[in-house]
Amino acid sequence: MLTPKQEKLASIASYTAVSDVANLAQELTAGLEAGLTINEIKEVFTQLCAYCGFPRGLRGIDTFMDVLLERQARGIQDVAGREPSPVTDTRSYYDRGEAVQMAVTGWSKEKLRAGAMGFIPKIDVQLKHYIFADIYDSDVLSYSDREIATVAAQLSMDGIEPQIQAHINAAFQVGLNEAQVRHIIAIIEREFGPAKGDRGRALLANVLAARTTK
Repeated sequence: MLTPKQEKLASIASYTAVSDVANLAQELTAGLEAGLTINEIKEVFTQLCAYCGFPRGLRGIDTFMDVLLERQARGIQDVAGREPSPVTDTRSYYDRGEAVQMAVTGWSKEKLRAGAMGFIPKIDVQLKHYIFADIYDSDVLSYSDREIATVAAQLSMDGIEPQIQAHINAAFQVGLNEAQVRHIIAIIEREFGPAKGDRGRALLANVLAARTTK
């Protein structure tokens, strides 16, 4: 099962993905009260700018700033949390990002460079530089917490089933188990209804079947 903090990571991510500002504000407050630090929540928004787009990510950041200001006005001082550790890896952004992408996906270099990445190589470079090097360089969130946020966000969105399956698989690659993924799906079902839950379980079943046949 997810920890209380991880549950809030999932909820914050899901409401950010659909720009539900009212519910997002409630979950941001609940997340802070559950022990998430300001910097951990900032990292969620950084992650989601990549996976949900900058407009939704920036809307979430604005909402978070409003929540913090309102809490400060009531005399609540939330914990900032630690800053990212310095990056000591001297490899290029591309090489560093590729190594992280391979670890997160479990895919070979060749597979990562195929399909859409081969069709538009610039996208491959952007993924490796921006997401898997620049964003994942920060150790404020673990890889598993990043995938919790990403899977929850994508389960809230429509029309991206292949990407959801890829990130459910990535969640397993970085250490989450089936019960934890089912917990994420249950959160999405509670927030968005049974259709989203049914779809999530069907996509999970596809991933489990594919992993079994490897």
